[in-house]
Amino acid sequence: NTLYENCLYVPFAVFDISATPGDQEYVDMRVCNFETDEDFLNFAFEAKDRSIFDIPVDVERGDHILSLVTCCILFSAFVYVMNGLMPGPELAASTAPPAEAMATFTKYGALIVCIGGVFACVSTANGLLMTGARIPFSMGRDGRLPKGLCRVSKNGAPYSAILITAIAQLLLALSGSIIFIVQMVVFVTSVSWIISTTCVIFLRRNHPEIRAPFRTPGYPVMLILAYACLVFIFTRLALSAVLVSAAWILSGILCYFLF
Repeated sequence: NTLYENCLYVPFAVFDISATPGDQEYVDMRVCNFETDEDFLNFAFEAKDRSIFDIPVDVERGDHILSLVTCCILFSAFVYVMNGLMPGPELAASTAPPAEAMATFTKYGALIVCIGGVFACVSTANGLLMTGARIPFSMGRDGRLPKGLCRVSKNGAPYSAILITAIAQLLLALSGSIIFIVQMVVFVTSVSWIISTTCVIFLRRNHPEIRAPFRTPGYPVMLILAYACLVFIFTRLALSAVLVSAAWILSGILCYFLF
């Protein structure tokens, strides 16, 4: 759902692409408007033809396409190089492992990482601020939170929800510990994964008639492994981060029932 309309999105293609023009796998993901229906259908057919999975979903004229692009190669390469520069125990004990790893081969290593980190933090904060505000906006619109959160400006921006989200981010920043914030994020995200994993079990058991385009392979072994990994993650978190995160989740549940 968006500010302007309600839509139902279902996956129809999953494929690898290249962002370098001229490569065989190149796809221009910046395309958002198609001049003709034929151009739109050609784009959709090419996506389905490249898809790793054969998903039985048809794309028709008038449909909206939502593209989700993830970049993992650069991150994976950086982690690989970082682990080659310093022993694992030293990286684990460091509060700034990328900076210390870079400093092993150049005196400007820490500065380079810090500059990149600042740009990354600003970009991430901007994305979280804009997308995170959609949740309180939608809940305010549906009456699950105060109606004031669904106020929008003359340009259609949910300014009340954005302001509340920005204040919440600033309060987290005032903790002064990036490790503490990361552990809170890990805990809250892991809880959401547990909920999603549990929903898969209930859907399989209570609604066997539902045939999703993509089904979890290796059921239920994969889910058991997922639970085990999440429990292991919980054991590695500081108790203070877990308690604060749990209080944050409980406060959200309380607000939900109050409104």
